[in-house]
Amino acid sequence: MSLRDRLFKFIFFRSIFTMIGERSPYSAKTTDFPPYFQYEIGPYQADYKLYFAKQPFLQVYKNEVFNKMYEYAGYDLIRYLEFHYEAYANKADFIHFSGMKSPNG
Repeated sequence: MSLRDRLFKFIFFRSIFTMIGERSPYSAKTTDFPPYFQYEIGPYQADYKLYFAKQPFLQVYKNEVFNKMYEYAGYDLIRYLEFHYEAYANKADFIHFSGMKSPNG
């Protein structure tokens, strides 16, 4: 039995694994995913894009999408979402990813 499997017996460690993205179906470390939210490889900048030091894994990317939302409040948060929504070609797919409701219902 691996160390990870032994640690999974304890709720404390399962919670830690959840927080660092090792408990979801996306923990398989895939880097092939549709970029719903625009990102760049490079140093962080204070704008609406996401920034990574290297090609992110899916779970890291998803975490940063939602973590970046904490930088904004009110109308700034709406502009952050609209910035990415406008740039993504498949609007319905974007809405499904982000959990936003469609303007039409």
